[in-house]
Amino acid sequence: MNDLYKQPKILQWSEAWLLLILGLYPALLIIEMGSNQPLFYLLNLVDLPFLQFITTPIFRLTGLYKYYSPLL
Repeated sequence: MNDLYKQPKILQWSEAWLLLILGLYPALLIIEMGSNQPLFYLLNLVDLPFLQFITTPIFRLTGLYKYYSPLL
């Protein structure tokens, strides 16, 4: 199991929320910039896999993701 989930619960939740905020910021920035310049929407091709990876801890703690891999 990942070391994140061996930490105290308050630290797990704090890190998960921090990663969620850090992951959503670029997505919101792309959406905002895309309203003026539609080519910015192409950055979603790079950002969406990153967003899924960085939001995994909060989704796992809330029970939305069930990972059986030892990596996560």
